[in-house]
Amino acid sequence: MRNSHLDSSISIPPSSSPVATRATASGYNFLQEKPKVRKSHIYDKGNGETILVDGKLRWQCNQCTDRLAPRTFAASSTRNAIDHLRRCHQIGPEGQVASGPTSAQLTIQAAFGNNAPKIEFNADIFHSMLIHWVTAASVPFSVCNHPAFRTLLAYLGACRPNLKAITKVIPQSGHTLHRWLDEFHDVMFKAIKQSLQSALCRIHFSFDLWSGPNMRAYMAIVAHWVDPNFKLHAVLLDLHRFIGAHTGKNQAAYFWTTIQKYEIGSKIGKFNIDNASNNDTALQEISQIMQLHNIPPIHPVHDRLRCFGHVINLVVKGFLWGEDRIAIVNAGIEGHHSPEEELRQLRE
Repeated sequence: MRNSHLDSSISIPPSSSPVATRATASGYNFLQEKPKVRKSHIYDKGNGETILVDGKLRWQCNQCTDRLAPRTFAASSTRNAIDHLRRCHQIGPEGQVASGPTSAQLTIQAAFGNNAPKIEFNADIFHSMLIHWVTAASVPFSVCNHPAFRTLLAYLGACRPNLKAITKVIPQSGHTLHRWLDEFHDVMFKAIKQSLQSALCRIHFSFDLWSGPNMRAYMAIVAHWVDPNFKLHAVLLDLHRFIGAHTGKNQAAYFWTTIQKYEIGSKIGKFNIDNASNNDTALQEISQIMQLHNIPPIHPVHDRLRCFGHVINLVVKGFLWGEDRIAIVNAGIEGHHSPEEELRQLRE
């Protein structure tokens, strides 16, 4: 844990500054940094030294005498420098050593030597798992261009005998991943559509409007049905970018667009939606649209279930605020009262 009296934002003046000069002359050397003890063999005489490049410490190889510019690595870690000395100059902790693989190569070799059961690589499964990760974790499509991500996949491929197979399917750009997502959507759309059309009973729906932080409105449409294997499903069929006024007529139009896309107009069952008045109008509009398409219409009242969560929300608000919330807020509650008194004032 970092000590509370230390602050990295406080910089120590260089020894050539007037402050440091006066402090040293007075016998106070607390401004001078203590030299850091370098124990790694990369700092042995002739192997390398630290230099300052663009304000950052880097390790410079002194063995690179045959190069116009010696190799340098970040001084924050010794691993790259150790691998460089071993690979390029055959120098290890004990001095001159025989040429051998780097630590990264040894890791990959150890993976190839793993005797655990292997599975055959399948490009379709890989695409599906990658798309699931991107969508579930809200990862940007550009992640496939990130060097760390590609290195991770390459290492996973090295752990299997078919490295070339996985290398070929690593997406080269975000456009590739976007195309995969579109293709995966088409496959899942067909599967959901087939399951909906073969439902054992009528399909029931719930829908609602939602506005994001960017003030854009969306309409989500969820279907509930039982498939031929008697398995209950609840699936998001559409998330429409809602344009226009939040009227029941507009909601019905977006809903019917989804119904036509999945071709399930004759299987419409019940609705579970909020108590908003525009939802009353929406069901009336949906009933009229069904009549125009020669489909037995729903009953706007009898085929509607009220959202219980929304009912509870309205009850609690009515219990706390009554009919004139603004008047209660403006009146305020002064001083300290017992819980019973506060509740009485809230309800008045």
